Amino acid sequence: STIVITGVDTESTKHTSWTVDTTSHKFTKTSDGFLDGAKYLLDDAHCLDVQASIETKLVYWLTSPSANYTASGLFDLVSIDLQKGTETGRFTLSPAQMPHAMRVDPVTGDLLAFGLDAALEPFVFTIEPGTYKTRIKASLNASSVFNGISAWDPATRTLYGLADESQSVHAPVLVSYSAASGAASKPLPICEGG
Repeated sequence: STIVITGVDTESTKHTSWTVDTTSHKFTKTSDGFLDGAKYLLDDAHCLDVQASIETKLVYWLTSPSANYTASGLFDLVSIDLQKGTETGRFTLSPAQMPHAMRVDPVTGDLLAFGLDAALEPFVFTIEPGTYKTRIKASLNASSVFNGISAWDPATRTLYGLADESQSVHAPVLVSYSAASGAASKPLPICEGG
């Protein structure tokens, strides 16, 4: 029953992780200095891997500009042990593999992600952590996808996110994909105030 927070500490200017006890509201620094040399804050697509985490290890997945970002414009998928502040894996993603929002499916252990194709149409895909192999699962009948905004329902194994209704209508819609059934839902309009 803790909350994990990551970001750049304004005093040390290092990427830092903290846990927050939900009862006492006490902040505890778990590590700092990971993603050394990265010029950006932690990027939007990120998630805690609860299945791979144990008492002495917090596995955290995120996307970060690659080491050669200036030349390539590519991003890396990075796993970090937040207890030690060390990278445990790094893989340079192709633009077709770029997660805009992701969560870990504890049943398969794969990262389940929303991404965009070349026409900026959202789709659902998985990334296998050990091999970084991707598999396209479904397309979403919407446009674009909001970076980093996602939720995971463990009871139904459903990933939720926000997208635009269409390329011409920039109204937010709720999109979802059920890993259990393999089906994407019809996008649901989000009413103002609702």
